[in-house]
Amino acid sequence: MNTLRRTDFLPGKRRIALDHQLNGRTLTTQVRYSKDLKRYFRGNSFDLRYSSEVHAGDGLLAIPGLALLLPLAWVTGSDVYMPCLDRRYAEAAEQLQQGYREVYPGIVFGTRLLVDELVDSPANPEGSAMMFSGGLDACYTFFANRHLKPHLIQVFGTEFPCSERGFLEMTRSESSEFAAGNGAEITFIETDFRFCVDERALYHSFSRGSGRLRCTLWNGMGFAMGFLGMAAPLSAGRFNHLMLAAWAGWKKGDPKYKAKPIASAPDMDERTAWANLRTEHHGCLHRYEKIREMKDWLKGRQLRVCWRFDDPSQAGGMMNCSRCEKCARTIVGLAIAGVDPTQCGFTIDQESISYARALIEKRQLDDDYLALWWEPMHKAIPAEIEADHPCMREFLEWFRDFDLMTGQVPKPPRFSIDSLYSRCPYPLALAIRSAVFSVLGEPHWMNRVESLPPETD
Repeated sequence: MNTLRRTDFLPGKRRIALDHQLNGRTLTTQVRYSKDLKRYFRGNSFDLRYSSEVHAGDGLLAIPGLALLLPLAWVTGSDVYMPCLDRRYAEAAEQLQQGYREVYPGIVFGTRLLVDELVDSPANPEGSAMMFSGGLDACYTFFANRHLKPHLIQVFGTEFPCSERGFLEMTRSESSEFAAGNGAEITFIETDFRFCVDERALYHSFSRGSGRLRCTLWNGMGFAMGFLGMAAPLSAGRFNHLMLAAWAGWKKGDPKYKAKPIASAPDMDERTAWANLRTEHHGCLHRYEKIREMKDWLKGRQLRVCWRFDDPSQAGGMMNCSRCEKCARTIVGLAIAGVDPTQCGFTIDQESISYARALIEKRQLDDDYLALWWEPMHKAIPAEIEADHPCMREFLEWFRDFDLMTGQVPKPPRFSIDSLYSRCPYPLALAIRSAVFSVLGEPHWMNRVESLPPETD
C-alpha cells in the first residue's frame, strides 16, 4: 500500500475518500466513493460515540474510519484518500495488507493509501488498556494483567444494534459493575458503522475472493482491525499498550491460522500501531486452560459470552441463552475445571444438556471445529469429575467415554444457498438471497438503516 497524494489517483480506479469531524464525544467519519462502489454502501457517514472525553489530534482521529473501511477497500480493489493520518498507522496499514495478502491469495489487495499529510502523533504516557466484552477470553486477559490496571474499552453496535437500548444498558451495567469491582476504568464506544455498509454485497465479494462460505468480511478481516482502530482516539494522553484477547490457541506463525484464517490472530493484530503505542494479542490458550488458570478468581463472576438476545425481555434475566454452541462449550469448559456454570451466568437444565450432547452425538460440527474446541476438552476430563450439578456430572461421564472420531460427518450439499450466492453474478445473487430471507428474515445488519441517538451528557 503506497502512501501517495490526492493527485496520484489513477483514472478509472475505484476510490474511497474519508474525512472526519469530532463534535463533543462523537467522531463522525464522512465517506465519498466512486459510482462503481455504490452497491457496497448504504450511507455516506457513520459515527463513533465515546463515553469518555477524547483529546486526540487529527492523525489519531482519522484511524477509526480507515481501520473499519480498509477491508472493504482491499476486497473491492479501491484506493483510499485521506487528508491526514498518523504516520505509524500508515506504515502498519501497509504491513497489514501484505499479511492478509498471504492469508487470502485469491484477493488482489491492490489498495493504495493516498494521504495529503502524514503526522507524527504525540507520544502517549505509560499505561495499558484492553478491549473488553465481558466474555471468557476478555476476563482472562484482565485476570492475567490485572496488576497493570488496564483501562477497559467496550464497543457496542457490532454484535447487536445500538437501537436495542434496553439490552445495551443492561450489558453496560454488567460491565460497569465488573470495572468498579476490580478498580478499573471503563469507556464505552457506540457505533452505527455496520449500517453504513451493505454487508450483502461485501459478503458476496469476500466469499468469491476468499473461497470462505458462511464467513463475512467482518469476521474474516474486519473484526480485530476495527476494534483496535476504534480505540486510537481514546489512547491520546492515556495509554501506550493495547491488548486484544485471543479467541483461540494460535500462536505467531501457526500454520493452522493460514489454513483456517479468522480476523483475530497474533500475526495480524500485533502489526497494528500508532504514535508510540503497541498492540498485544493476549492469551493464546484453549478456553478450558484459561478457566483452569483463573478458577478461584472466576467463581461467582458473571460471564457474557452470548449475544443472542436483542433485548432484556428475551433474556428473561439470564446472562446467556445456554442453548447455543458457544454457550455449550463454555459450560463444558467450566464444568471440566470444576467451576459451577450456574455461578457464571449460565442455566443448566435438561434442555441445555441435550443441546450440547446433540452437537457431538449427531455430528453437527465439522472435524476442524471439533478438533479446535471440543477435542482438547475431551482429553482434559479428569478421572475424578468435580462437577456438582448432577446433569453436568452425567454429561461429562458420557462425554469422557464418547469416541469423537466415530460417526460420519455430514457432507455439505453441492449447491447450498451460500455457494449459489457467492458463485452467481451479484444482481442474480441478491435476488436469490432476497427471496430466501424474505421468508427466513435477514440479520438486523441487512434489513434496516439506523443511526445513533442524540448525544447526552
